[in-house]
Amino acid sequence: MSAPTSGHFVHRLWCAAYRMLLVLLPRELRERHGDAMLDLFARELSRRERQGLFAPTAAAIAGLGDLLGRGLHERIADERRGFGPAERVVLKNLVVRFALAFFVLTDIMLALSMRRQSSSIQSEQWLSVLWYSVPFIAAVTIPMALFVAVLAALNGQGTDATPPQRMLDSKRPLRMLPLALLGVVVSVIAYGLNTQVLPKANTELQWLQNGKRDGFRGDRSLAPHELQDRWRELEVQLAADRTQIAKRSTLETINSAKVEYHKKYAISAACLFLTLFAVALTRRMRRIPITWQVPLSVVVFAGYYLLLIVGETLGDSGALAPSLSMWSANLTLLLLTVGLSVRSGQSVTTGVSRFVQSEPPR
Repeated sequence: MSAPTSGHFVHRLWCAAYRMLLVLLPRELRERHGDAMLDLFARELSRRERQGLFAPTAAAIAGLGDLLGRGLHERIADERRGFGPAERVVLKNLVVRFALAFFVLTDIMLALSMRRQSSSIQSEQWLSVLWYSVPFIAAVTIPMALFVAVLAALNGQGTDATPPQRMLDSKRPLRMLPLALLGVVVSVIAYGLNTQVLPKANTELQWLQNGKRDGFRGDRSLAPHELQDRWRELEVQLAADRTQIAKRSTLETINSAKVEYHKKYAISAACLFLTLFAVALTRRMRRIPITWQVPLSVVVFAGYYLLLIVGETLGDSGALAPSLSMWSANLTLLLLTVGLSVRSGQSVTTGVSRFVQSEPPR
């Protein structure tokens, strides 16, 4: 048999991509119409091959986009049909646990922070420092509390809030869509805190520490648009003739501003990524006892913030792009989530290989 041409090979790759995207459709719909949809897609690619070099690619992209849109639409409709009283109880319980975890974690970290600063705070400044420290602490504890709450709510045992089995059904990858939407909502709230409230609170803390309400404001005291203005102004200055020492210092300041800019967004988005990771952990381990939830949460938090610290150091030094340095922790969570969510890598690989090696329909 003659070796397949490059066009046929690309054709099979498009078919393999379409087959994998079919998982977005609800299981019943996929089993009923999936093969017919795939056959129609493959025949359309074959027909477009006669119309020019780029026609099959355009048809493939259009077909994949249509499947993506239809799959998400059907999934959301399926989620809405399956969202009943039991799921509402779980979400209500999750919100309560989130509020409790946030209160406890914030109190603990706030107490530790005030104790660490006690020697440098004057007695009349205690209340002010305490008040303006809350946003900084909350920016850290919001994603932590959400992860704890999701893990606890999905692994509750012997209570009315125990999640129905269909919410944890590994055969329905998007069955946890309500929790993902909750993660998005909390991320939006955290975004408002990190980009609007936190810079103003940090400015007040800086003024309290310096004893005057003026002077240079650090990166953490600037809103995102102010950080952009700072590094753009410095980039203009960098274009002027400078000594090597001044150039190096300016580059470090630019990197620092860019790192802080991406950090505000990355920590906000961590709420969603930690939620998805907690869901994936529960699906893989089925039931996580309370004795494991606490140490597991500590390990996840320690690993996440260690990646943030390392990334911030690499970004400030210029060894790593500021965007990548701050988003690497979220990217790691996403990769771990995908790895845990893969039901059968063997079947996926086999399916792709079969499509790559088979002849496309004509």
